[in-house]
Amino acid sequence: MRVADKVTLVTGVAGDIGAATALRFAEAGARLITTDIKTPPAEVTQAIDNACSDHLFISCDLTDADQVGHLFAEISKRFGRIDILVNIAGGDLGMDTDFEDIDADNLQRNLDVNLKTTVYCCQEAVKLMKEQGGGSIVNMTSMTHRGSSANQFAYSASKGGVYALTRTLAMTLGQHGIRVNAVAPGMIEVGTIVNNLPDGVWEQVSKMVGGTYPLGRVGQPIEVANCMLFLASDEASFVTGEVMEISGGGRL
Repeated sequence: MRVADKVTLVTGVAGDIGAATALRFAEAGARLITTDIKTPPAEVTQAIDNACSDHLFISCDLTDADQVGHLFAEISKRFGRIDILVNIAGGDLGMDTDFEDIDADNLQRNLDVNLKTTVYCCQEAVKLMKEQGGGSIVNMTSMTHRGSSANQFAYSASKGGVYALTRTLAMTLGQHGIRVNAVAPGMIEVGTIVNNLPDGVWEQVSKMVGGTYPLGRVGQPIEVANCMLFLASDEASFVTGEVMEISGGGRL
């Protein structure tokens, strides 16, 4: 199996992309740790447990360095290593806020949930990966890292930070056998978008945006999960420092 017996941490499992990714790794044979500040829906946990004989969920606020340290201490205690880190936790906090109206709190929250969480988890994972002689990290950036999405200022800046961090880590950690890559999704159909729009609006938005993509539609969480699985696996053993765009050919 593609990641058989690899000790894998997937963050943000309460969200649709995190849930889909955790399930794909479970199906592929990983020994799985999942985390989120929220408790995942019961059906998500049950599906992962059914697919994985060794799954542990640990609640954690990944913006808190002490909690992240405790999370990795528990992973080390139970498994003795970490082979794969998949950083998915994050989100756009304050979408469509006018540039003049972005305040320090809005900017800081976006940097915290998107960039700080990634930095903290990478720091702790790298400590273990250096000791064991290698590992694989897959981060979540976004097509907005290009700065090409109107009115997503703080979010774009934070995801641009993840992009730069990924490339810099790859250059630095290759000598230790640690690969670092990222995915950059375009518009994906997730509950945090669909459920926060008035009835019928998502259909209009997905048709409008998807119609600009060469494939003519928006993406699904499983399509992001599949790319993350590939980048994390030994099938991508000579791939590092890459940011894979998952956008149906769209360039925003």
